[in-house]
Amino acid sequence: PLEEGNLSLEWMIYGDTGYFGCTDAGAASVEIVALSAMEEHIQTLSCFGGVAETDPLPAADYEVSVRLVAGDGSALDEVALGPLTVLPDRTTPLGVVDFTIASAP
Repeated sequence: PLEEGNLSLEWMIYGDTGYFGCTDAGAASVEIVALSAMEEHIQTLSCFGGVAETDPLPAADYEVSVRLVAGDGSALDEVALGPLTVLPDRTTPLGVVDFTIASAP
């Protein structure tokens, strides 16, 4: 059987005047992009939770980035988290991702 693990993360959205909720920021979702030597995995999570775990990913080394996505599909911000390893039967925490937007729409 394929060995799998997953990722967990939290996120905050900041703008010119401090902290924003998803609605005020115009954000609908958060995308996690995990690129391995073999393939790319993109998972879309609702912005509103502020915390999530991904679906299972094959245990491997990945370059990971996280995008804050508007309702129209455009990226409001993207944060590169760099290389990390997904371990079998483990949840790898990404920690808190701070998104920054120019200002509220």
